[in-house]
Amino acid sequence: MALTNALYPFANLQIQAAINSYGVSAIAGNSAAGSLEGIFNSIPNSFSTTSAVFIGQNMGAKQNQRARQSMNQCLAIGCVIGVVLGVSIYLTGDFWLSLYLPDDPMGVVYGRIRMLFVLLFNSVSCAKGVYASALQNCGYIPFTTLCSIVGIFGFRMFWMWCVYPHFSNFHMLMSCFLVSWTLVLIANMVGYYKLCRKKLQ
Repeated sequence: MALTNALYPFANLQIQAAINSYGVSAIAGNSAAGSLEGIFNSIPNSFSTTSAVFIGQNMGAKQNQRARQSMNQCLAIGCVIGVVLGVSIYLTGDFWLSLYLPDDPMGVVYGRIRMLFVLLFNSVSCAKGVYASALQNCGYIPFTTLCSIVGIFGFRMFWMWCVYPHFSNFHMLMSCFLVSWTLVLIANMVGYYKLCRKKLQ
């Protein structure tokens, strides 16, 4: 898990360099949207952490059915909150971004693009975290680490080297986050249903 977290800055290095190439407004808008994500995404993402605690405690107590129920409840609540918050903050995005960028309308435009691909779909990040927690508690930590390394680090490098140069716009740049999250979510879901589900019955 430490290795996975350490690789995130390296995976985002090329993305940040590309953001910088769009100028000061893009940097400001991206930073403002990122700050809003840190505030509002902490709520649904906390259910990923919560799921790890409840799944682990119940499995330790040999209450595997309760562990599965805990996972399903964290998944449902976290995703619902993620969708509600994401949609609400995106629809009122001009207001929130103008608090950070009162004199930079272009910065607001760039911030809205990031919100469209990152904050609006934070439920995807929450879901991948919950499935990863289940896999880790079932003893498949190397699997989740590999999924993150390939899906986040590897895929984002591939995206920036092979996809983005052919479609060089800010929308394509920001969509890298959502696509990489989705790939990891799919891998974690497949891993959970193939490896873990029987253990949590």
